[in-house]
Amino acid sequence: MTADRLPPEYEALAREILSACGGPANVGGASHCATRLRLELRDPEAADRERLARCPGLAGIIKRGNGLHLVFGAEVVYIYREFVKALPAR
Repeated sequence: MTADRLPPEYEALAREILSACGGPANVGGASHCATRLRLELRDPEAADRERLARCPGLAGIIKRGNGLHLVFGAEVVYIYREFVKALPAR
């Protein structure tokens, strides 16, 4: 696996996360740390946490204010990269 060509599973997972979070219009920002995908949501209640919980590789969901931290482990950097690509240009 190279940084330029990631497995298609990461793209599909990122799109599923985006959809389960209420779509691109509900995402105010995204970042990551070593293990978590950190999402700032305009309307946190629009996120379908049950749907998110079914995402492959997800180890936990932590609600922080208007945001969600999705715990994936070390692969989060690849998920984040695909998540940001799935967002429309602003």
